[in-house]
Amino acid sequence: MAWSEKRGLAVRGTSPETRHLPRPLRVARGFIRMTTSIRAAGGVVYRYGPSGLPEVLVVHRARREDWTFPKGKLHHAEEDETCARREVHEETGLRCALGIELPTTTYITRSGRRKRVRYWAMRPVAGAVGPHNEVDEVRWVGLQAAAALLTYPRDQALLLAFVRLGLDRARGAQIGRRRGCPTTANLVARP
Repeated sequence: MAWSEKRGLAVRGTSPETRHLPRPLRVARGFIRMTTSIRAAGGVVYRYGPSGLPEVLVVHRARREDWTFPKGKLHHAEEDETCARREVHEETGLRCALGIELPTTTYITRSGRRKRVRYWAMRPVAGAVGPHNEVDEVRWVGLQAAAALLTYPRDQALLLAFVRLGLDRARGAQIGRRRGCPTTANLVARP
């Protein structure tokens, strides 16, 4: 097996005229193709707002100028579930409990690599909500407002799947008003 195959690269077109090109240019021109996909995980964080209606947490990333759900890449040898909890905490400040798994999204990144993101429904259990890391704004929004605000169709489809699954099906709850559910007042860190 060639060195490049061990590293997850498939090399084609190794003619003398392409060897001198820098690696990013060879990737862009299709001479080197990444065969490994990027693995990531995240969550659709939800609560019942002051009006008793469900809300989800969306994040804005200034660098990409987009609204999306919190997510990020797995660390080496990290489990997907652990990554989802860590990334949500790093981007929003909230510690969350995992609920049911939502559909996985797959797309091609700007660099041409395939990215697979696993998502879970998540309920906040501790922490103070606020922007962290590359996130410059976090916002609790109703389900309809979230559908309008989310930048990517894949996130809108994920939100729809989340709604169809019944938000907190794992606890037997129905969409709508619930008493005793997390609100802004009880999302502060617990000892």
